[in-house]
Amino acid sequence: MPDQVGRFVPTAGDAVGDFRAELSTLVDPELLELCWQRIGEIVEGTEAVDASGLDARQKACLQLAEYFCYSPQSVTDEHVAEVLRYLPAQEALALTTSLWVADASYRLSNFFTTLGLAEEEP
Repeated sequence: MPDQVGRFVPTAGDAVGDFRAELSTLVDPELLELCWQRIGEIVEGTEAVDASGLDARQKACLQLAEYFCYSPQSVTDEHVAEVLRYLPAQEALALTTSLWVADASYRLSNFFTTLGLAEEEP
Protein backbone atom coordinates (compact mmCIF):
# COMPACT_ATOMS: atom_id res chain seq x y z
CA MET A 1 0.00 0.00 0.00
CA PRO A 2 1.25 3.48 -0.76
CA ASP A 3 2.72 5.06 2.37
CA GLN A 4 0.96 8.40 1.99
CA VAL A 5 -2.49 6.91 2.63
CA GLY A 6 -1.45 5.43 5.95
CA ARG A 7 0.42 8.58 6.97
CA PHE A 8 -2.46 10.97 6.38
CA VAL A 9 -5.46 8.76 7.01
CA PRO A 10 -4.22 6.09 9.42
CA THR A 11 -7.56 4.32 9.84
CA ALA A 12 -7.96 4.10 6.05
CA GLY A 13 -4.39 2.86 5.73
CA ASP A 14 -5.04 0.19 8.34
CA ALA A 15 -8.29 -0.82 6.63
CA VAL A 16 -6.57 -1.12 3.25
CA GLY A 17 -3.80 -3.20 4.78
CA ASP A 18 -6.30 -5.49 6.52
CA PHE A 19 -8.39 -5.83 3.38
CA ARG A 20 -5.32 -6.60 1.29
CA ALA A 21 -4.26 -9.26 3.79
CA GLU A 22 -7.73 -10.82 3.65
CA LEU A 23 -7.69 -10.83 -0.16
CA SER A 24 -4.30 -12.56 -0.02
CA THR A 25 -6.06 -15.52 1.57
CA LEU A 26 -8.35 -15.76 -1.47
CA VAL A 27 -5.83 -15.18 -4.28
CA ASP A 28 -2.15 -16.04 -4.64
CA PRO A 29 -0.37 -13.26 -2.69
CA GLU A 30 2.44 -13.11 -5.27
CA LEU A 31 -0.13 -12.55 -8.01
CA LEU A 32 -1.75 -9.76 -6.01
CA GLU A 33 1.66 -8.18 -5.39
CA LEU A 34 2.47 -8.29 -9.09
CA CYS A 35 -0.81 -6.56 -9.96
CA TRP A 36 -0.45 -3.98 -7.17
CA GLN A 37 3.09 -3.26 -8.35
CA ARG A 38 1.89 -2.72 -11.92
CA ILE A 39 -0.93 -0.41 -10.84
CA GLY A 40 1.56 1.57 -8.78
CA GLU A 41 3.82 1.88 -11.79
CA ILE A 42 0.98 3.11 -14.00
CA VAL A 43 -0.32 5.65 -11.49
CA GLU A 44 3.15 6.85 -10.51
CA GLY A 45 4.43 6.81 -14.09
CA THR A 46 7.40 4.53 -13.43
CA GLU A 47 8.88 1.72 -15.50
CA ALA A 48 6.72 -1.31 -16.28
CA VAL A 49 6.98 -4.81 -14.85
CA ASP A 50 9.12 -7.04 -17.06
CA ALA A 51 6.63 -9.60 -18.38
CA SER A 52 9.21 -11.81 -20.12
CA GLY A 53 9.48 -14.29 -17.24
CA LEU A 54 5.79 -14.42 -16.40
CA ASP A 55 3.53 -17.38 -17.06
CA ALA A 56 0.22 -17.14 -18.93
CA ARG A 57 -1.82 -16.84 -15.73
CA GLN A 58 0.30 -13.94 -14.48
CA LYS A 59 0.16 -12.21 -17.86
CA ALA A 60 -3.64 -12.51 -18.04
CA CYS A 61 -4.02 -11.04 -14.54
CA LEU A 62 -1.47 -8.32 -15.24
CA GLN A 63 -3.31 -7.33 -18.40
CA LEU A 64 -6.57 -7.14 -16.44
CA ALA A 65 -4.82 -4.94 -13.86
CA GLU A 66 -3.47 -2.61 -16.54
CA TYR A 67 -6.77 -2.14 -18.30
CA PHE A 68 -8.62 -1.76 -14.99
CA CYS A 69 -6.18 0.95 -13.94
CA TYR A 70 -6.45 2.85 -17.21
CA SER A 71 -10.24 2.73 -16.99
CA PRO A 72 -12.46 0.02 -15.50
CA GLN A 73 -14.74 0.48 -18.51
CA SER A 74 -11.87 -0.58 -20.77
CA VAL A 75 -11.90 -4.11 -19.30
CA THR A 76 -13.49 -6.35 -21.90
CA ASP A 77 -15.28 -9.67 -21.68
CA GLU A 78 -12.18 -11.16 -23.30
CA HIS A 79 -9.95 -9.90 -20.46
CA VAL A 80 -12.26 -11.48 -17.90
CA ALA A 81 -12.57 -14.71 -19.88
CA GLU A 82 -8.78 -14.99 -20.08
CA VAL A 83 -8.43 -14.56 -16.30
CA LEU A 84 -11.20 -17.11 -15.75
CA ARG A 85 -9.14 -19.64 -17.71
CA TYR A 86 -6.67 -19.60 -14.80
CA LEU A 87 -8.67 -18.55 -11.74
CA PRO A 88 -12.00 -19.75 -10.36
CA ALA A 89 -14.72 -17.09 -10.30
CA GLN A 90 -14.27 -16.39 -6.55
CA GLU A 91 -10.56 -15.71 -7.03
CA ALA A 92 -11.20 -13.55 -10.10
CA LEU A 93 -13.67 -11.49 -8.06
CA ALA A 94 -11.16 -11.15 -5.20
CA LEU A 95 -8.48 -10.13 -7.70
CA THR A 96 -10.75 -7.52 -9.27
CA THR A 97 -11.67 -6.16 -5.84
CA SER A 98 -7.98 -5.94 -5.02
CA LEU A 99 -7.34 -4.02 -8.24
CA TRP A 100 -9.98 -1.51 -7.21
CA VAL A 101 -8.38 -1.07 -3.77
CA ALA A 102 -4.89 -0.77 -5.25
CA ASP A 103 -5.97 1.77 -7.85
CA ALA A 104 -7.78 3.92 -5.26
CA SER A 105 -4.87 3.72 -2.81
CA TYR A 106 -2.22 4.71 -5.34
CA ARG A 107 -4.34 7.54 -6.70
CA LEU A 108 -5.00 8.89 -3.21
CA SER A 109 -1.30 8.70 -2.44
CA ASN A 110 -0.58 10.53 -5.68
CA PHE A 111 -3.10 13.18 -4.66
CA PHE A 112 -1.26 13.78 -1.37
CA THR A 113 2.04 14.00 -3.23
CA THR A 114 0.62 16.43 -5.81
CA LEU A 115 -0.61 18.67 -3.01
CA GLY A 116 2.90 18.69 -1.59
CA LEU A 117 1.80 16.84 1.53
CA ALA A 118 4.10 13.90 0.98
CA GLU A 119 7.04 15.63 2.65
CA GLU A 120 5.08 17.16 5.54
CA GLU A 121 4.17 15.53 8.82
CA PRO A 122 0.41 14.94 9.19
